[in-house]
Amino acid sequence: MAIWKEYFEVPTYRATHALVNEKLHWSERIFWLITIAICAGGSYHVIAHSIEDYNRQKAVFRVDTNYLDWTTYFPSVVICEKNGQTKALEKKKSELFGAKTSYQDNQVLHALDMAFYRPPRFGERFEACRNRPQECLQGNYSIYMKFRSVCTDLLTYCSYGTEKFDCCSEFLPVDTGYGKCFAFNNRGGSVKFNLTRTPTLIVEAKKPFLVLSVLSPGSVPTTKNTRYEIADSGATNFLPSSLHEIYVGIQDTVTLDPEGQMSIERRQCRYHEENNLKHFSFYSQSNCEIECYIEAQKKYCGCAAHIFPRLEEHEYCNLTGMLCTNFNKDIEAYMARDCVCLTNCENSEINKIGYIMNKIPDKFKWLGKGSQIRFIIKATPSTIRNIRYDSTPLLDLIGMQAIKALGEPILPPIFPGGILKFIIYRFKLA
Repeated sequence: MAIWKEYFEVPTYRATHALVNEKLHWSERIFWLITIAICAGGSYHVIAHSIEDYNRQKAVFRVDTNYLDWTTYFPSVVICEKNGQTKALEKKKSELFGAKTSYQDNQVLHALDMAFYRPPRFGERFEACRNRPQECLQGNYSIYMKFRSVCTDLLTYCSYGTEKFDCCSEFLPVDTGYGKCFAFNNRGGSVKFNLTRTPTLIVEAKKPFLVLSVLSPGSVPTTKNTRYEIADSGATNFLPSSLHEIYVGIQDTVTLDPEGQMSIERRQCRYHEENNLKHFSFYSQSNCEIECYIEAQKKYCGCAAHIFPRLEEHEYCNLTGMLCTNFNKDIEAYMARDCVCLTNCENSEINKIGYIMNKIPDKFKWLGKGSQIRFIIKATPSTIRNIRYDSTPLLDLIGMQAIKALGEPILPPIFPGGILKFIIYRFKLA
């Protein structure tokens, strides 16, 4: 007891010396004991609630624009086939249904609708397929997919800058909201093309019914959100000998949290490696939106469209299920109410600057008979936006409360911004 008496007699802690001062009346010492206990309890309460607020609130961040000092990748270009009714499919149709079958027969139309997931047209075929099921392919998903083109059916010529390359070596299959599409410089396949002094991608497409998307290398197009689309054949067909010049701008944004110290909830973004999705191998906001759509279809229709990735065959929708997914208000409400998809911590903002359509000049007609599409970066980016998170003011507040509770001399001045920050991050309090 003597050592504790000597310890408390040193007036480093506020009023603690009164607890062992024998000259004071016992009632006064009890008063100080109660007062110190109340102060300590109050400080603990403030610290606990400060940490709770720290966890609940989003981090304060600032945006710095710096000169670009690392590799910036060319945007991802994704080409999706939108419709299969072209001459190139005549052979497939004849092989599957016979030479006498026309594109107006229910079995062909139904197969095309299923292959390219065209829900608005399912109703037209529903009664015919229900009354004459022998005319429709019921659940034969492998045959549906034969109507979709492979890369060599879509693209004939590709070049980046001044160098020609094999289209199908770089336009790789990726899972999107349209099913399997072909993506250049996409994380779902391969990302290796950087911006150069002549950042122009040229492709020649064989088919007129396409959806073109230019987006961040970690993103894919979705059917529920068309902000990624640059050109849609619904408005402009990519007819033979037509030239399409698409001008885009790019701005990289990177969230600086290299050690992963900030929690995802506070940071309000995810790195690609922080994947919580079941149907995709990496996280992106667009992948999350597609997964939300899959889960909504399962919840309200008991199945999901067969074009989506990582589904078991028993989860595929039949014709009745497909009808359920068509303009389902419950699905739309789920997407708006319950689908929370964070942005990517590393992202490229793509802005469509202009779109020009002409005929292919004579000097380029040697390329082939398809439509030529040029993706042109209007201005090569020289800066990058860095998002820096700053929680120091709140940590200082908590630290000051700890100092008041425990006494200043025992804690160094760096405690608020140093030791406390280490404790919070080390034990995942934030």
